[in-house]
Amino acid sequence: MNPPDIAGLDRVLAGGGVAIVPTDTVYGLACALDVPGAVERLYDVKGRDRGQPCQVLAYDLDLVTDALTAVDAATRELVAELLPGTVTCITPDP
Repeated sequence: MNPPDIAGLDRVLAGGGVAIVPTDTVYGLACALDVPGAVERLYDVKGRDRGQPCQVLAYDLDLVTDALTAVDAATRELVAELLPGTVTCITPDP
């Protein structure tokens, strides 16, 4: 992605929109977790029941740390040892 594309993506996500983004393996739908209504909009676009989990990709260790507040200390410590890196963590949705 080039800088204008990234700037456009930032605007869409900051406004609560849903975007299609490339990852290393697939194109995925994305939203900003911290924008009110964005997650619900993502579920609506996907036509997915809110009880069915979604994957969360994070680019910042602080975001991951904040997301893991609902899990036990041992899990948080393990994640801290594994990151940064390509890691998949399956956790409860708080």
